Amino acid sequence: MSENIFIEAYYNTLSDKKSFALIKDGQRIFGYDNYKFWHVHPWNSIKSHVPCDEPTIEKVFEEIKNFLGH
Repeated sequence: MSENIFIEAYYNTLSDKKSFALIKDGQRIFGYDNYKFWHVHPWNSIKSHVPCDEPTIEKVFEEIKNFLGH
């Protein structure tokens, strides 16, 4: 990664909210979270909320790795 691109992982023990996001230049460019229901914010439509099952951490990192071309 670099100064302007990183992975953010978040967990709130009180609400059980979880989120995983790839951040670039201060903006989410991909992510998963369970606010109200599990959904993905896809690469090509970041503002979309596409319902999905809870991803494994391995799935999240594999998708990010594939997107970054590594």
